[in-house]
Amino acid sequence: MLTNTPIQILLVEDDEVDRSIVRRALSNSGLAFEMQEVFDGADAVEAVASRHFDCIILDYNLPDQDGSDVFESITRNQDTTAAVIFLTGEDSEELALSVMESGAVDFLNKNDLTPAILQRAIRFARARQSFLSELTRIGRRDSLTGLPNRSVLEDTLTNALAQCRRSKTVVAALLLDLDHFKDVNDTMGHPAGDELLQAIAKQLKFSTRESDTVIRLGGDEFIILAPNMEDEQGAQQLAEKILDAMSQPILIGEDQVHISTSIGIAIAPNDGTSSAKILKSADLALYKAKGGGRARCCFYDESMDIKAHYRGQMERDLRQALQRQEFELYYQPKVNAKTGAMIGVEALLRWNHPERGLVAPDEFVPLAEATRLIIPIGEWVLRTASAQVMAWEKQGLHVTNCSVNLSAVQLSDSPLLEVFDSVLSETGINPSCLEFEITEGALMKGIDTIAACLQAMRDKGSSITVDDFGTGYSSLVHLKQLPLDKLKIDRSFISNMLTSMNDAEITNMIVSLGRSIGLEVIAEGAETEAEVDMLQNFGCDQIQGYFYSRPLPADQLFAWHQRHNLVPRDVHSRPVEDGHGNLAPQGQVSEAQHLHLYPAP
Repeated sequence: MLTNTPIQILLVEDDEVDRSIVRRALSNSGLAFEMQEVFDGADAVEAVASRHFDCIILDYNLPDQDGSDVFESITRNQDTTAAVIFLTGEDSEELALSVMESGAVDFLNKNDLTPAILQRAIRFARARQSFLSELTRIGRRDSLTGLPNRSVLEDTLTNALAQCRRSKTVVAALLLDLDHFKDVNDTMGHPAGDELLQAIAKQLKFSTRESDTVIRLGGDEFIILAPNMEDEQGAQQLAEKILDAMSQPILIGEDQVHISTSIGIAIAPNDGTSSAKILKSADLALYKAKGGGRARCCFYDESMDIKAHYRGQMERDLRQALQRQEFELYYQPKVNAKTGAMIGVEALLRWNHPERGLVAPDEFVPLAEATRLIIPIGEWVLRTASAQVMAWEKQGLHVTNCSVNLSAVQLSDSPLLEVFDSVLSETGINPSCLEFEITEGALMKGIDTIAACLQAMRDKGSSITVDDFGTGYSSLVHLKQLPLDKLKIDRSFISNMLTSMNDAEITNMIVSLGRSIGLEVIAEGAETEAEVDMLQNFGCDQIQGYFYSRPLPADQLFAWHQRHNLVPRDVHSRPVEDGHGNLAPQGQVSEAQHLHLYPAP
């Protein structure tokens, strides 16, 4: 917006006669102005660095350099929004086009200079520059919340770091990520999600100091840059203030929405002296905060870099594992709790790392899910397990039930049904031979989508099992909404049944619950005869565990089954492999002995 404030003009002209022409034209233009005069390019650059100008009138031919070089130095090295008008004694359309394309707002011939022409040029230059400045301002603001956006982050943080070096104070960067924000969009709709983000933006502004900068990075991510803090205690207090404010419900329409945030905090200069390092440190701290239970803040420490390097290396290795054929399936028998006869197997994924050896799923599956690598890996598991069932069939081993684990990512965010149909067609397996296991936690992530996917597979004849039951948050309502056939009791209850009355009662209750709603119940992790006795007394339908067999490679499973069939169908007479193809006494080999974990840092 133009005002009556005097226009600040810098005249860069070495010729006194030409300077007089410009002075006279400006004096007769009717404009209110204040003007500083310099005679060469070097002085022009220095002048722009020392004060603000609205307009620069720049001679194209200067004694030390041409005007294009001066213009480039000013725009590249100086923080200026001044409009630049070139003056020249030449009448060259090619030169005029060149300087206008470089960013100048006008190109005037000294021989044609009049007060009216100069006045018009300056007014146009100021209006154009004001318009461009407004575009820049809009471009640096988030349109939804009105907060500064990501484009200002680098400059703001760099300036704050320079300021902290001068004042011997610290700068805190607080990186925020809303917990389970996607659930709000999914359940209430995106307009409600937008309204929630606007409310949170106001809350963050209210919780911070005038000197702090709240930036929306995009989505549900924000960052707060807090300069001039004496120590990290100030950052701790600010984070706690934000966490407390976020614990209050937010009214969206007629609904009260409860949402929390996780905060990662990095302190400069202790955690880095460059903007890139501070942002990386804050991001690592946020990752730890979210992994530690959310709704909490976490400060960066150096050990996070080591863990991040380890995780990064593991991810790179995992991305190559499929093409290098490093994955293998092991199969653990499932037996009838009453007869001890094998009635199926569970396919269990193992990673044969070329340097670290056998890696247990608990070490790499969460990373595979986070990176979505679980989608191609899961497809490989389903295809390989199905092909193995058909191979056993040719060997005379009729495996009528092979269970495969599915993650929430596969169920809600991948072409699982297309893959399922493709596997059935390619391997020729009867879909009734396949059982799909999903965890309780997966049930909470879009139950309608998951239910539709599971129902489609069940309609073809496959069965569905809830794995690790008793450790999640599913309710009877959710169980009724899903097309389920079986419940599998989490191994933690089985291993503690003999020493914990609570775990024994919970196990018994789960068995009773399953039976009451028409579901079979499977217990996994049984290692001793006493545990098997108790499960049988509870009325459990199926049992898995080291009491019968550890997970085995496909060829060893075939051999185990052959020997197993020679033993009378006494539930307490199941042969156990010792890991070398030999039979071991029941309970002698524990599951922990056979899991070679990915070495943590």
